[in-house]
Amino acid sequence: MWRLLICLTISPSVIAAESPVYVKYIVVPSYVSLARSARLQGTVSLELEIDHDGKVLKAKGSGAHPLLIKEAEQNVRLWTFGFLQRSAEFPLHHKMDYIFRLEGDERYHDPPPRVVLVLPYRVEITSHPPQVMPQAK
Repeated sequence: MWRLLICLTISPSVIAAESPVYVKYIVVPSYVSLARSARLQGTVSLELEIDHDGKVLKAKGSGAHPLLIKEAEQNVRLWTFGFLQRSAEFPLHHKMDYIFRLEGDERYHDPPPRVVLVLPYRVEITSHPPQVMPQAK
């Protein structure tokens, strides 16, 4: 049975000083199997528009392969944010990064990724690279 490792780092003093949002609900992201098989890595920079009820209205990603951008955009649209300031103007704009990384030994199977959350700014998804199958002669 696989276990998913999630590390959550939240610093209230940093959030209060730098961001008007916090995360109320999160769906843990995954490393898309096709992206892992293609050994795709990279940082997706997201620009979000968040409505008054904390729902993500718009998520626009850039800076990485389209498969990684699509996964980050789809995942963050499932999140719900809260607000530290009641007087915020909506939609509220927020930026965050999803970092997709392959490291460690090659694995034939697709183990669950290690996910580190540095909220509300960064999500790090790390998985093992796929095993290279020998070519038939």
